[in-house]
Amino acid sequence: ASMARCTRAARSSERISSMPISRMPVCQRNSMPPEPKVRAFRADRIRSRVRSADVLARFGGDEFVLVLPAIHTVANAERIAASLHEVVAAPMQIEGHSIVMTLSIGVALVCPGENADVALRQADAALYRAKRQGKACTVVYDPAWES
Repeated sequence: ASMARCTRAARSSERISSMPISRMPVCQRNSMPPEPKVRAFRADRIRSRVRSADVLARFGGDEFVLVLPAIHTVANAERIAASLHEVVAAPMQIEGHSIVMTLSIGVALVCPGENADVALRQADAALYRAKRQGKACTVVYDPAWES
């Protein structure tokens, strides 16, 4: 259902932004609480910063995809990414553990009529560049990477 919604947004007159989000935990104790609880806390924090029209979906493992309809500029997408970095960076208390996380975020802006699969592929390429740059990075896809 989420992918169908992404595709509809990509085919409409709206510009969308796709943001794969990957987490990197830093636990301040020797053990970690169960991963599903950590994932749920992280998702709740991300959800607290998105609009009702946005789509947040788990994309596998520790990755989420956030699709933002009607994002018209890279600056808008970067502001949202900065907000996500900020909300996730605050320490989380889960089952007596203090956990601090960072995010790696890849951003791709997709023009009307472009395929949602293209958006995901471009945003994924940006995500992996963000991961290579280090913790708490956002990278915006550059079409020049294809040349």
